[in-house]
Amino acid sequence: MRRILIAVAANLTLVAPAIADSISVVVKERATEKYHTIEKSAAELNRLKNGDQYLSVEPNVWITIPQSQQHVMPYSVEPHSRASRRYAPSKLSTTEPSDPEYSWMYYWQSQTLFPGSSEINNAVNKSIQNKKLRIAVIDGGFNEHQDIPWRIDEGHNFFQAFGQTINPQWRSLDDINDCEAGHGNAVGAIIGAIRDNNIGIAGILDAELIPIRTFECNMARLSDVSDAIRFAAGEQVKGSPRIAKVDIINISSEGLNGNCPSYLQDAIDLAISKNIQIYASAGNSNVEVSEKCKGIMLVAASDQQALKWQDSNYGAAIDFMVAGYDVVSYSFGDDIGWWEGTSFAAPNAVGIHGLAKQHAPTLAHWDIVNMMKSTAQPMNTNVTSMAQDCAGNRCGAGLLNASRLMDSVISKTGITPFILRHALSQSNSCDQQLFISDLGNKKRLCALYELVIDPTGAVSEYNLQVYRVLKELELNELNAELISETNETIMLLEDIHPSTYDYGVRRCQGEACDQAPIVQISLVDTTPAICQ
Repeated sequence: MRRILIAVAANLTLVAPAIADSISVVVKERATEKYHTIEKSAAELNRLKNGDQYLSVEPNVWITIPQSQQHVMPYSVEPHSRASRRYAPSKLSTTEPSDPEYSWMYYWQSQTLFPGSSEINNAVNKSIQNKKLRIAVIDGGFNEHQDIPWRIDEGHNFFQAFGQTINPQWRSLDDINDCEAGHGNAVGAIIGAIRDNNIGIAGILDAELIPIRTFECNMARLSDVSDAIRFAAGEQVKGSPRIAKVDIINISSEGLNGNCPSYLQDAIDLAISKNIQIYASAGNSNVEVSEKCKGIMLVAASDQQALKWQDSNYGAAIDFMVAGYDVVSYSFGDDIGWWEGTSFAAPNAVGIHGLAKQHAPTLAHWDIVNMMKSTAQPMNTNVTSMAQDCAGNRCGAGLLNASRLMDSVISKTGITPFILRHALSQSNSCDQQLFISDLGNKKRLCALYELVIDPTGAVSEYNLQVYRVLKELELNELNAELISETNETIMLLEDIHPSTYDYGVRRCQGEACDQAPIVQISLVDTTPAICQ
C-alpha cells in the first residue's frame, strides 16, 4: 500500500453559476411547489425574477474543491520517518485495531499521548451495535475499494451538468480520474473502513455506506446536492430509484455554511423531518463563519495538540472541533496518505455521533448532539499564532471527546457493555464439575461472579471502581458503596447479591473521578445448575 502526503484538500470555494451564455437557476413551481433547475440567458433571468411565473428564482450555486497535491512516498519509508516531523506512533495494545496504519491515527488514541485526540478507540470499545446505521456520503471521487464497504447497489449519481444525468454511475468516471484525488473514498473510509482486517486504516463504525456522487472533477452544484439529500432521505428524485432512508448524511463541503438557498434548506428540512442528522465541513479559508443552513452540524478542524488547524474556518456557526489535520485515509486504489482539511473533520464527527446512535437507537439526534457538546473539552490556549486561536466563540463547544460522550450515553440510557455473570457460567457442566472436584470448596466457587468490562482482558489505562447500591436507590456517588478498585478488565468478585443490589463501574483517569459517571452493569443471570 502506497503512502502519500495529500498536502491540500477540500478547500471549497464558490464559483459563478454561468456556463457559456446561459445561467443556471433553481425555480420553484407554483402548482407543485417543487424545485427545478433551468438554464436561461441573463435577459430571460431578469424577466423571470420580475415576473410571477415561479414562487422563487435563485442562482444555482457552484462549489469546487481545488485539486489536491499528492507526493508519493517511497515504499521503503517507515512510519517513524514522518514521525520525526510530526509525532511517533503509539504502542499497540490488544484492545486496539489490528489495521496496520492505526498507529498514525492519533485522534483514536489516548490524550496522554496526543492532547488533540478524541479518544475514539475507547468509545468504540464502549459502544454496542444495537442498530446497524445507514450513512450517506454525498461527495465525489468514489470507486470500489477492498477496505470500504460501499453499498454499491444503492449508490447513485446526481451530478447533472455537462451532459450528465441522474443515473446509477456512482463511481467516478475513469477518463477523468486524473482531476480527482479520491475525496469521497477518504471521507467514507474514515467513517466506516473495515476494522480488524489487517488492511489499511480502521473505520469508526460498522455501517452501511451509501456513496452519492454530486461532485465531478471537484465541482458540484448545490441543486444537485439538494437532490442527493432528498434521495438519501428515501425520496424518489426525478426518476431515481427509492432507497431506505439513511440515519446520518455527511457532506464534506462548505456549501452549507453562509447564506443557505431555499431549495437547499427545504431538502435539509425534509431530511430532519425524517429523523436524519446532517454534518458538513466548515471550510478551509481561516475566515469567520457566522451563518449556516438550519439544522446541520458544522464541523471545524483541530490538530494533534488540540489547537485549531490554522486553515480551518471558525466563528459563531461552528458546532464543535475534531481532528482534521494529518487524518489518515485512502484516495484512489491502494494509495493511503495524510489528509488536511475540515472535509476530514466532518466524518470523524459523524463516526463519533454514530457510536452513540448505534448504541442507543432511541436517542434523538439532538439529544446526542447536546451530549457531544456537553462532553467536549476546551481547546488548547497555548497558541503561537492567531490562526490557531479559539478564544471567544470561535470554535463552538470545543474538542469532541468520544469516550466521554459514550460514558454520558451509557449513564443516561442504562445500556451498558459491562456484564456481571456467574464465574462458572461460561463452562459446560463437565468443566463445572471438574473445577469443583479439583479445587474443592464448592460453596466458595459457587459464590464467585465474573465482571467483564473488556472481553479481551487487557489491562485498562483507567482506574476502575466497582460500586453497589440497594435496588430501590439511584446509582450515584451519594448512595453507592465502593466494593473493589482495580485496572483489570475481567475480575472475580465475591459477596455478590444480585437480588438485593445493583452494580456499577466508574472509569477514573488518574486521580480524577469527579466527572466520571457510575455506569450500571448488566446482570446475566446464569447461575449453573450445579450451584443451585
